[in-house]
Amino acid sequence: MKTLEKVSDFVGKYMAVIVIVVAALALLFPGTFSVVKTAWVNTLLGIVMFGMGLTLKPEDFKVVFSRPKDVIIGCIAQFTLMPFLAWALTQLFHLPTELAIGVILVGTCPGGTSSNVMTMENKNMSRLVIGVLVVLVLLLGGYIAVSGTARGGKSAATANGSTGASEAAALPMETYQAQYVKPETPIDRSKNVTLPGWGGFTIPAKTKKITQGFEFHNPAENLWYEDWVSIDGTPLEKLVVDSGQTAELSHYLRLAGIQADVTKVLDADPAFFDIQKNDAGAYTIEAVKGYKGEKTLTVQTDDGKQYTLTLTGKEECYYIAFGLYLEEGDELLFQSGLVAPGLYVQKMEMARALAPGEYPAYVVCQPYLSDRATKTNSGIVKLTLTVG
Repeated sequence: MKTLEKVSDFVGKYMAVIVIVVAALALLFPGTFSVVKTAWVNTLLGIVMFGMGLTLKPEDFKVVFSRPKDVIIGCIAQFTLMPFLAWALTQLFHLPTELAIGVILVGTCPGGTSSNVMTMENKNMSRLVIGVLVVLVLLLGGYIAVSGTARGGKSAATANGSTGASEAAALPMETYQAQYVKPETPIDRSKNVTLPGWGGFTIPAKTKKITQGFEFHNPAENLWYEDWVSIDGTPLEKLVVDSGQTAELSHYLRLAGIQADVTKVLDADPAFFDIQKNDAGAYTIEAVKGYKGEKTLTVQTDDGKQYTLTLTGKEECYYIAFGLYLEEGDELLFQSGLVAPGLYVQKMEMARALAPGEYPAYVVCQPYLSDRATKTNSGIVKLTLTVG
């Protein structure tokens, strides 16, 4: 029994140190404490709290009345200093939002087990802690009861047909209101790549160097002109020349934040731009001829103002690289470099010569943008490769 008392006294005296040491060991060697299941935590806390409760006497609660100032300071610190320190820790360690919320909530909750055990050796301090906790529990219990009653009363009123809205004063209407206009967004008018197609190739047998019977060409349609439309130096949208694409001129004004409609086009070069009115009476533009450089277009709007649109023309194209594969084993026979629009591959040297026969094959057409580095969506063309 004396041994048990000595152990109990030692643990009670150095509980704070023991808690810190155990916490450090658990942090450095988490596997050592894996035998303690999470489900045991509530039970162990209950045992500790029950043991602490058995040591209480009626005079332990007198501290609430004998040291009211200390109790009030403790209560205020619990809901101000503790949450602030918890928040400071979340900022110091840059915790993610979900962990930060948890730390702050734990910091706001009244201390229980740890504070009681750590102050058990000092009877006066232990009584003060108990007094503070009693007041905190009473405050929280009262708040929960009052708020629950208030919510219950509101729910009952709602169930009886009253929404409660009539009891509150109506909010004033916003003075400065106007009709909402959905912002204009640019339209993707990019030109699609044109890929060639074949039914089959017929090439000589027993040679790797092929100069006839195949056709890797990049269609001329993959060369085109684009006009970038801008107002006051801000690029807004592009038009593809000679593509049949049309756009309302008012659309460009709205992209620039100008809420007005075009009522007149003052100058437009008909050799490059086709200006028409659509069925809705709006002016439209279509680029009909390519050029390099800048051209301007002046329009007048329904509010009497004039705006100048700058159209910057430039040449664009798709390059294509061709890869010839046998379907069996996806064997690569030939890989070309980049082929410009309107040109074709004159000769190819295959990886190996083929014996006479028919081979299921396919060609991978990989387009590249004008920078010759950026890939776009590729296409696969299946064909029959006849050798002999």
